[in-house]
Amino acid sequence: MDTKKSCPSAPYKKGHSVFGKFEGNTLQYLEELDVIESGDLEFGKHENVRATMPCVTKGCINWNGNKCTVPDQMSHYFNPVQDLSAVENCPIRSSCRWYAQDGDRACSICPLIQTKFF
Repeated sequence: MDTKKSCPSAPYKKGHSVFGKFEGNTLQYLEELDVIESGDLEFGKHENVRATMPCVTKGCINWNGNKCTVPDQMSHYFNPVQDLSAVENCPIRSSCRWYAQDGDRACSICPLIQTKFF
């Protein structure tokens, strides 16, 4: 039985959680998740963050019936990060859909993905 997984590429919206913030081109992982409240929505227009929510599998356009296709898609655009020591601090790694399906391969792409929300 599959336990509930977290989507590491969720939209920045109320009820979701921030797990990392970009400083320049470097993703800095938060020590703990920061739940997005309605008053925080303006913040998301000005900061480049990564948000998470529960993975909805078949309810997502990136689900192919067996897995999330985002890591495969993004691997065509990015050269993987070689030093994975920073991703060990990722607060969602233990529940991350991408990590569960692709392990360190997904982690080598994840910190390079910057999602623009507005």
